[in-house]
Amino acid sequence: THVSQEGVWVTPVKQVELLNKTLDQLEARRGSFKRVEAAKIHEGRLAVAQFNEDGQLYRCVVDSVQEKGTMVVRYVDYGNTELLDFGELLELPDALLTVPPLADYVKVEGVENVKLEGLLDQDGISVLVEQGVGTIFHGNEAFDNAHKGTVPPLPITTLALPPPLVLPLNRHIEGVVVHVSSSSAVWFTPSSLAPLLDELMDQLALLSPSPVPRVEVGQVCTTRFSLDGELYRAVVMEMSEDRVKVLFVDYGNTETKIEEDILDISEDSLNLPAAAISILPARSFNKEQIEEVEKLLCGTKLTVKQAIEGSKEVGRFFIGTKEILFGEERSKDDSAAVSLSYIERVDIVWATPLAALDRLDVLMGQLADMVDRLVPDTSVVVGSTVVARYTEDNKLYRATVVEMVDTKVTLLFVDFGNYQECLTSSLYALPIEMSLERVPAAAIKVKIPGGEEWHDNEENRVVLENLLEKENLTLSMNDEIGIFSVHGDEIDFAEFLKSKEAKTQRIDRDLVPQKHIPMKQTLDQEPECLREEANLSTVTAPVSGLDKCLADAGGDKERVADQSTGDLGMSDQALYEEEAAPGLSPDKFQANAARSRYSDRWTVGDRVVAYWSVDNRWRVGVIHELYRSEAYVICPDEPGARPALVEISHLKPLGMPVD
Repeated sequence: THVSQEGVWVTPVKQVELLNKTLDQLEARRGSFKRVEAAKIHEGRLAVAQFNEDGQLYRCVVDSVQEKGTMVVRYVDYGNTELLDFGELLELPDALLTVPPLADYVKVEGVENVKLEGLLDQDGISVLVEQGVGTIFHGNEAFDNAHKGTVPPLPITTLALPPPLVLPLNRHIEGVVVHVSSSSAVWFTPSSLAPLLDELMDQLALLSPSPVPRVEVGQVCTTRFSLDGELYRAVVMEMSEDRVKVLFVDYGNTETKIEEDILDISEDSLNLPAAAISILPARSFNKEQIEEVEKLLCGTKLTVKQAIEGSKEVGRFFIGTKEILFGEERSKDDSAAVSLSYIERVDIVWATPLAALDRLDVLMGQLADMVDRLVPDTSVVVGSTVVARYTEDNKLYRATVVEMVDTKVTLLFVDFGNYQECLTSSLYALPIEMSLERVPAAAIKVKIPGGEEWHDNEENRVVLENLLEKENLTLSMNDEIGIFSVHGDEIDFAEFLKSKEAKTQRIDRDLVPQKHIPMKQTLDQEPECLREEANLSTVTAPVSGLDKCLADAGGDKERVADQSTGDLGMSDQALYEEEAAPGLSPDKFQANAARSRYSDRWTVGDRVVAYWSVDNRWRVGVIHELYRSEAYVICPDEPGARPALVEISHLKPLGMPVD
């Protein structure tokens, strides 16, 4: 139907009748359409417009909004584009919103556009799509050099199931277990899908589909289950010679068939997502225990609760409030290296495992490359996974619909953790190869223990960000609760975040009490910040003011922290003599018990009034490191203030005058 710069738009022959009906309905309503309000025009908006070349009405989608009240629309049933004024866009009737776009984009390489344009409106055209690139056939003649001789043409097929449903974390979802596989996966169907699945099975029972012309891995089809002879939806998993392994998507079981048993599937059978959801159980079992697990889980209503434990998403099964026990508790993974992704609240953050970053980069690149091939999602419900544009950067991301009111939805961007509200008409269908089942969400939701006691304000959020924006950050999950550590030392957030009982007020030096803060739990700023502030030139150069100290110490140079490590806590014992507290391991560093070798007046962890020479201000700070003539001081009460090297003479007890 249309030739574009790098590919073609094609309409399957069996959809031509539906296309003609759609055009007839549009023409019958001519004169009754309302114009779309300018304020409601945005990218992704489905509408109706009159094509200037023939004066006919067609369905379209807003591709981009231009200047001076103009926009580029793409006619979704043909693929071509046109520049129109805002006033030319008409409201699309609800009855036609549910009809999917009837033209599909196929990327073609190595073929001149002139040659492709000669195929417009020709009969006998077929397309073979392999690894995202299409080969066009006219009869048995291939229109590129990738195939030699004659290849049996493959009728165009873009049939795919909707993206699989994703169960929310930390909530009990009612349903039934339909299959327990030998790979230790448990297949679960939510109760909300049961009536729709029954209706689908009734429809399939009336069909007598034909064998597919060609079988491919990943192909959606129907086939008959050998034990009951009934027709079921399936996906081709593997192929070996004439043997085909299929997965019954609504039940989770598999079977090996011959190619002749792989049958067509009607488009009406593709509206329901796969009814069976694969769950990794929190309790493991072996093949000998499968029958026992089936007796416990299958054939009865129960609930499943999904949660992150260790670094995996696992499910636990319950009848009422009692967990169903079988096998053995799955061993939790060790802590995973992560980076902070998003702070939702002071008690809830999102983290991304470093191991997932490369996979995420590939995914983002794929989304950016297929912007011209995405089609609007016209069957959005709560729980749907879609593609959406983030308004801050206008880029495409995967998202899950968490709330829906009329035509507005609230989205959770599953790979980052942030939220956004938008219109349903701006959402695109998520390609099956990018589903959460095939590419798991990159972001993990983490509940910080004790977080409900802290103020969810900007001050606490800044402190939280400073604590978590660290190298060597690791995360250990237990259910929805997460423990963050830096260099293996657990972060105690309560030391820094203000509780709801605490009053927010300007610091009064006369009222602030002395408080010892454990050194390893203070804001661990990188020493490079200190070097920049002190105007130091190299990593190996000693800190100004320490030369004399090192000279006096003689052979004790190794007692001074190696500033190139990036971990101020790594050399604590070399810097300080420790007074071991009763009941504590002698090698456990306790900052409030450590005394400086070079000063008997101040202690690491002391709260002091210190002079910041960089902006000529006195601040209440905490001694983080202590040397003979200088101290490294941080200011937890002012997260924006960078740590500073302060001369000992510029340290004063709280309450002392500073002038």
